[in-house]
Amino acid sequence: KEHNPGQLPEDQAILLARYMTARLGAYHVAWFLPGDGNYSGDNAQRWKRIGRAVFDRPGHAPVTLHPQGMQWPWDVFIGEKWVSFFGYQSGHGDDGRTLQWIYAGPPATKWNVQPARPVINLEPPYEDHIAYQSRQRHTAYTVRRAVYWSLLNAPTAGSSYGAHGVWSWETAPNTPQEHGGTGVAQPWHVAMALPGSTHLRHMAALFTSIRWWELRPDPSLAHRVDQAPSADDPARHVSAARPADGRQAVVYVPVGGKIAIAPGVLKDGLKAQWYDPRSGAARPAGPTAEGRYRTPDDKDWVLVLK
Repeated sequence: KEHNPGQLPEDQAILLARYMTARLGAYHVAWFLPGDGNYSGDNAQRWKRIGRAVFDRPGHAPVTLHPQGMQWPWDVFIGEKWVSFFGYQSGHGDDGRTLQWIYAGPPATKWNVQPARPVINLEPPYEDHIAYQSRQRHTAYTVRRAVYWSLLNAPTAGSSYGAHGVWSWETAPNTPQEHGGTGVAQPWHVAMALPGSTHLRHMAALFTSIRWWELRPDPSLAHRVDQAPSADDPARHVSAARPADGRQAVVYVPVGGKIAIAPGVLKDGLKAQWYDPRSGAARPAGPTAEGRYRTPDDKDWVLVLK
């Protein structure tokens, strides 16, 4: 910790950041000016000064901060021209409060502040990382769920993916340094083959097959119509997005069941498909009644209308 660049005196932090951007700025990079920190109060003022000193010039790669889990520091950075996009960390929890923060917290309610910027989840739960509340390891499903919610809670701009063991560059099974509660991690070359990495490739294929840059969140577009006792469980939240012209829509259903699409919102004649986020396969989705669709099974599915 004594060599943590985030703790350098301000003038030295500026010199280091300038050196790094000069050395690596010709590559396809994005800059996290500081990482995984608290950027409120005096910390916000410190990093504003550093950001201006390093990036107040044209032509640099995209820049953001990496906030701590479930923090939104951006209200005081709105006027900072060097901030290219708003990054956040939904983190590694799995209780109802954590899940709701993704689809109903600041990322979902503050994306349209002006001047507008892309909003990206920089750290959804790492696959195979022990969850904070349940103490169970995050699976490909819990990672997938957080990522799809993150892609639909604000104008779609992308997401990251992390695997326990890759982020800490383990070369043998080991508990990452200073992260004792996260569980023993696999070596990086094993962890990089966890199934979630393939599922995220399918996610990318889905979104790049449509006009993803036109999508805007529409919480009223779809809702569950099953009457299960747990219908209000945050883990069952259905997220949806569409462009203003209604010519396409994406709906993520995290737990199988029946959903209804609001009438009169989408263009007539759209074709519906169920997209399997595990395999990348698609199949026709015929409505069971006008505007109602049932998932093929009780797993998570993506309804695509275009």
